[in-house]
Amino acid sequence: MRTFWLVISMISMQLQASPCSSQEYKSFDFWLGDWKVKSNEKYVATSKISKILDGCVILEEYQTTSGFAGKSLNTYSTESGIWHQTWMDNKGGMLILKGGIEGHKMILRGVTLEKDGTEKKHEITWQKQQGGTVHQVWRARAGNNDWVILFSGLYLRN
Repeated sequence: MRTFWLVISMISMQLQASPCSSQEYKSFDFWLGDWKVKSNEKYVATSKISKILDGCVILEEYQTTSGFAGKSLNTYSTESGIWHQTWMDNKGGMLILKGGIEGHKMILRGVTLEKDGTEKKHEITWQKQQGGTVHQVWRARAGNNDWVILFSGLYLRN
């Protein structure tokens, strides 16, 4: 009987230790790793993507060769059924995005305000490529203007 309660206690502890182990929390795991980021055929940054807080949060640590740096926190919300990202950088920039898996891509969207009050829509996609690389495209649209690609990069494993 003592062994039974010990096993039950251990199972209970394991369940409590990993509250974010469902498949939804793993849908962005293809982005995890230590990366070199290439854009326009040049290496422009390094990026370390890791799970923190018992696997509930993905931390991005991005550093360009020119000194620009930023971090994002990403998590899945079981309440809303969507992913959230908050990005902050060393230039005072901040971007809040939400979304999820659409087809074979993670797509997150958000809105910022320009200085003149115009809304600027943002859409960032991440897609796992053959060979384990990840292609990221960030595009934006201010007002009724056309979508413009702000960044297109390929994440290559270090």
